[in-house]
Amino acid sequence: MTDNTKLSVYSTYREATRALLHIVGLWPLGHSNFFYRFLPFLYIFAVSVAIFATLNYVFHHITQVPLVVKGMGIGTSLITVMLKMSTMLIHRERARDLHQILEQSFRAALGDKRLTNLLLKGISTVRALCWILIPTVFVMMAVYTVTPIWNIILQKRNTETMTYQLIYPGVYPWDIPNVLIYRIHYTIETFASITIFSVTCGIDALFAYYIFLMIGQLRMMTYKLTHLDDQKRIEVVVKECVIYSVLSSCG
Repeated sequence: MTDNTKLSVYSTYREATRALLHIVGLWPLGHSNFFYRFLPFLYIFAVSVAIFATLNYVFHHITQVPLVVKGMGIGTSLITVMLKMSTMLIHRERARDLHQILEQSFRAALGDKRLTNLLLKGISTVRALCWILIPTVFVMMAVYTVTPIWNIILQKRNTETMTYQLIYPGVYPWDIPNVLIYRIHYTIETFASITIFSVTCGIDALFAYYIFLMIGQLRMMTYKLTHLDDQKRIEVVVKECVIYSVLSSCG
């Protein structure tokens, strides 16, 4: 694989990760507006509602093991997503600093043609792992989200009495008396599905991306320390390595 091809793979992987996290407002931006900072809380609200309904479903069917397992399966996924989002929001400033340090240093290193192939080694494997995760989670969430609509279509064709099924197995402490209220609940749970997809794929891809950048920095330092030409160059390289280590620990 040529250097240009590896650069293209790297750019595609980064942009895909950025797009996934932009959906839920979690991509580390240097400067963001109020709406972007508020966006994650909108999705957190949707996930919280879905978690509440799902856990209430488990509580109401606590004596029926198959239903409990069904509820806990999706409930665990929702809680995991909530924890990931909360962690990113709590450490948003530190994540932004780390992101900037890693990307700026990596891009500067890519400017050295001698290091391009070394820095991008293994990028295809990293991207392939994420490419497996993304369609898998997308299909699962799409099936969950579309199933209630499909059931409504079938009922309209075959029955006169309509049963409005929601996306997740859940029990709300209030009634859903009409189509409008149903649509509101369905929209909230749709946002929860989008959150599961974007956060599960995006955060995992982001962590893999950071690990790849860190490995690239270690490769760069190793290369520079093993390809020294004079005493002055030794001092410059050692200084660069120390500065990078200090910045990384601060991030």
